[in-house]
Amino acid sequence: MVEQKIMEVLRKAQDILDEKQLGELKEIMQISFADCDLVKNTELMVIDDSWMDDLEDFIIAKMLEGRSRETTIRYQYELHRLLSYINKPVDMITDGDISRYMRTYKATRKVANVTLRNVRAVFNSFFTWLRDRDRIRKNPMVLVSDIKVEQILRNLIQTKKENCYLETALISEIRQC
Repeated sequence: MVEQKIMEVLRKAQDILDEKQLGELKEIMQISFADCDLVKNTELMVIDDSWMDDLEDFIIAKMLEGRSRETTIRYQYELHRLLSYINKPVDMITDGDISRYMRTYKATRKVANVTLRNVRAVFNSFFTWLRDRDRIRKNPMVLVSDIKVEQILRNLIQTKKENCYLETALISEIRQC
């Protein structure tokens, strides 16, 4: 069984490593796993989808509030990913679960903080909605840190100059009337 797993790893690494590196990797794995026995895991993982009704109700509520179709699709997409990943009933989700998910999200998708802040806002909206309707006792998003986004501040002097130009243009436009 160990030899089968070593060969599986080597097949998956063929596109990344050259022949010499594959040989070295095989040798290292054979030495490392020489005294190991692998046991096939037959344990079944139970998938918790108790959150589906809450998500559906939330999306319907957002539609009724007048959110665009694109926005509600995005909400559903982001929340489905979060809730599937955490795999717990919504009332058992903690700030640690969400923070861990967001760290994984940022690392795997390589998104900017602005995107992560928007995703956080979706999560916050959902858990606030659940809390307001007494579906959960406390909002885990309260303890999830805000996402810092670098703000580009315009040069105040440049802005004042632009305002002066605009005022001058408006005054000359008014005089022509």
